[in-house]
Amino acid sequence: MSSSAHSLCACRQDLNDYRYPHDISKGCNASSPELLRHLRSFYLHESLKASPSITPRVEKAIQGACQSIKLSRECVEVFIFNSDQTNAQSIALSKEKCIVRISSRLVDLLSLDELRFVIGHELGHFIYEHSIRTDSEEGLDEEGFLLSKAAEVSSDRIGLLACRSTLDATRAILKSISGLSSQHLGHDFSDFLDQFEEQTAHSDLSGFFTSHPSFLVRARALLWFDLVRSESDSSKRKQRLEDLNKRITVEMDRVFNRHSHKKIHKAEKDVYLWLCLKKSLEDGVFSKSEQRFFEEEFGADVSAALKALITEQNHEQVSGFIEKEIERTTQTLRKVLPRRFEETMKRLYSQSSLAL
Repeated sequence: MSSSAHSLCACRQDLNDYRYPHDISKGCNASSPELLRHLRSFYLHESLKASPSITPRVEKAIQGACQSIKLSRECVEVFIFNSDQTNAQSIALSKEKCIVRISSRLVDLLSLDELRFVIGHELGHFIYEHSIRTDSEEGLDEEGFLLSKAAEVSSDRIGLLACRSTLDATRAILKSISGLSSQHLGHDFSDFLDQFEEQTAHSDLSGFFTSHPSFLVRARALLWFDLVRSESDSSKRKQRLEDLNKRITVEMDRVFNRHSHKKIHKAEKDVYLWLCLKKSLEDGVFSKSEQRFFEEEFGADVSAALKALITEQNHEQVSGFIEKEIERTTQTLRKVLPRRFEETMKRLYSQSSLAL
């Protein structure tokens, strides 16, 4: 194992405790090596590769971020591309090497330490292997939306470790969200953080924030994390981190994830309904106790509709209808929950067998 690979392995192990628990890696495969070679070649032709001689300030930020999280500089190539947008991106070339792309506008806006936060954040995606998910897994389904937002929480923590200052991390977030330079920003961010309190308890912004939580929530979560990180007692720090993760989950679910959770829950319940009906009719009888089960589990209207279906058609017709509904609802579940589809189906089959 090379020294850089050993450094990366140790880095991933050391930082694993800070990973947000809903940030779940499924060990997805990276894009094809040929495509990644073409991408790197394109970046070499169309953007500027950071180096000590050409971009000394950016290089200092890269080295500082890597040193803070104990990652070898050899693991990352940084490219600066021309854009008026405040963007940054991480792309894994392999499990051992990545590319970080930063827009020229972001480089101009950020101080050295603020730049360390952004670079650290993108390295967080690489360290936690978010970047090896394929394009189809980047948030085009409800499960992907949830995973992508959770990944941002984890990566922000690495960004904070890389810059070592909540002030610099928050300023980097403020500049990214507003496009304003330092001359337009003060040092008291309490008004910015208070914006969250202006939301009602029933705000549901999941339709607007699909792949990323809002910058406001991210800034609050970072401040909370910094307080936990400063705890010297390891056992207390672990407990406080668990409590913090629960607090963030409640906040994210209340404001940003409600829609996704509803769609996943409905898809699961629809499959469960037809699996239960199939199980209940194995003996050809829709008994009183089974009717009560469906009424308690799915509601009186659903139970009455199922009873009418069974009464009005023969057994063969009902069985065929059930199979079609199982196929239809299963396809919907696969679309909203592709990564956990197999394990979810096993659970639903088991539950339906035990329920009746």
